[in-house]
Amino acid sequence: MSGIALFPETFTVAPSGVVVGLLINRTGQYYWAICIGWCLSTIGMGLLCLLGATTGTITWIFLNLVPGLGIGMVLPSVAIAVQASASAENLAIAVATSTSFRGFGQSIGVAIGGVIFQNRMKSNLLNYPALQSMASEYSGDAASAVELIKGMHGQVKRDLTQAYADSLKIVWAFCCGISGLIFIVSLFTKSYYKAAP
Repeated sequence: MSGIALFPETFTVAPSGVVVGLLINRTGQYYWAICIGWCLSTIGMGLLCLLGATTGTITWIFLNLVPGLGIGMVLPSVAIAVQASASAENLAIAVATSTSFRGFGQSIGVAIGGVIFQNRMKSNLLNYPALQSMASEYSGDAASAVELIKGMHGQVKRDLTQAYADSLKIVWAFCCGISGLIFIVSLFTKSYYKAAP
């Protein structure tokens, strides 16, 4: 089910990226896509904070569409901005550096998000007497906690599910803050005309 839960984002990132790439190729302008993309990403991450333990499927599908569209707009527009701003002799270095930093940033983002989730999960679990003794174990391996939840029943299951959902909200809030900061910085992006090849 978790793979299916990613469909709304997965199936909006690629199509919006293609559409934005075509529009930038046609107009030669990318500044709008960077700014709108980061704005949508910020709004989308903020919307993900609304997800809770009892959120219905239709709701989380629609809440996940917005960040998918935003990220889909940002990925090609930033790559095109790098190409447009680099001189011909520095183009290969600029693209390689941009790609390396994107991968590095993703790795750092996953690590930071994981640490935030782990710490918040442990703190949340300590609020439930029945889960206090397992707080370190459950917070240390979030994937196994999902499997444990499936086999649980009653109040313990509801408490663990709630702790999990509350922990994710903090991750989404952090992502929203970072996206918002990048959106503000993107407003100062210098615009170069990207001539069609």
